[in-house]
Amino acid sequence: MSGLDQAGADQQIASYVDRVLRLREEADERMQDVAEVLKEAKGNGFDKAAIRALVNEERKLAKDSNAVREATEILNLYREAYHRAASRVYAREAAE
Repeated sequence: MSGLDQAGADQQIASYVDRVLRLREEADERMQDVAEVLKEAKGNGFDKAAIRALVNEERKLAKDSNAVREATEILNLYREAYHRAASRVYAREAAE
């Protein structure tokens, strides 16, 4: 690369790095905002973990609602089967 081309490439690299750094700072600020909202929710008696789980689920739905819905349906099906089986075991143990 000639000196002029090198200077141009250096400027481009500096520009990319500066943009990424700026975006990371903004992301850090947003995460602080999220933490404050969750702290407020906890202060009002809500479960932060449940709110986070719901937010994560909603984000997944927004990305690929069909895949998430299908996975949720399968999970619910398995959960119901497990509870039916566990109920039979407990009923049998109680009868003995």
